Amino acid sequence: MDPGNPYREFGAWSGMVIYRDDARERLSSADGVIMDCDGTMVDVRRSYVAAAVESARFVAARSGHGLPPAAALRSIIPVLKESGILNNDWDTSAALYIAWSKHVDRGVPLEIAASELASSHDLGEMYGLAPTTSRAFLEGCPGPPPECEISSIFDSLYYGRAAYEEIYGVDPPLPVSRGMLEDEYLSADPLELRILGARVHGALGVVTGRPRRAMRGPLAELIGSVISADRVIVTGELGTSKPDPRPLLEAASRLGSSRPIYVGDSAEDLIMAEASRAAGLDATFVGVYGLSIDIDRSTRWFVSRGVPALIPSLGPLHLLLDL
Repeated sequence: MDPGNPYREFGAWSGMVIYRDDARERLSSADGVIMDCDGTMVDVRRSYVAAAVESARFVAARSGHGLPPAAALRSIIPVLKESGILNNDWDTSAALYIAWSKHVDRGVPLEIAASELASSHDLGEMYGLAPTTSRAFLEGCPGPPPECEISSIFDSLYYGRAAYEEIYGVDPPLPVSRGMLEDEYLSADPLELRILGARVHGALGVVTGRPRRAMRGPLAELIGSVISADRVIVTGELGTSKPDPRPLLEAASRLGSSRPIYVGDSAEDLIMAEASRAAGLDATFVGVYGLSIDIDRSTRWFVSRGVPALIPSLGPLHLLLDL
């Protein structure tokens, strides 16, 4: 055991569980668990991530910047996500397009362009970094469909034609019949969540930026059977977005929890948990790394921030509560 390393680890069926020795009491005394959805409860690598990459590729080709290799764009998403401002993958699509435009127009290496965007303090600053030749294709952005073109393309790919028409009342810009939403699957078995819920006396909740209209299929069944719908906090319904701490504070209030664990996979999730502590909630953050595009990078990033614990998936979380 390295006395200079505060982290300990043990194996679980889905991977290594990593925790700080000085966080054991905080973990074991938790009186509720609040979870992020995308990248935590649901594997979105073939849905949100794929839609972001393909949206950026479509707009880049249409704008005369050529067709970016999908693998190249996918490789810079972890860099962009460390900004803490890309909770909405409409904006991830735009960031990919801007990074590629900077690469093509100015010869900036793609990862350096991504790092420059990731250093932005807010979306306004990030969108302002777009080269002049790219801005015509970002009018109305950031924003929802149909005003923002890249958001409209993203939702065409993600929802598919029928759902897009149902949601927005207009034809989608791309006539895709099968939405990428259908490629999602739960990363947590309902039985595992029931075990976790029993450990915290039923105090399970969700804080997510995913709109309720995207809670379909197995996810909707899980929310209906294991997690009460009134304990699912959608940030947009509160008129805010991550990393604003208000949704997490609201979720804790509904659970009656004063010492919740908040489980998430992103920089926004960590920042929100830290902000909630500053607001007086004794929240403990646990990071999920197993559904990341770059698992090693995600793990290193969380450890560099000194997070209390890391898990490969939600399944082993109940083991942390019994250290």
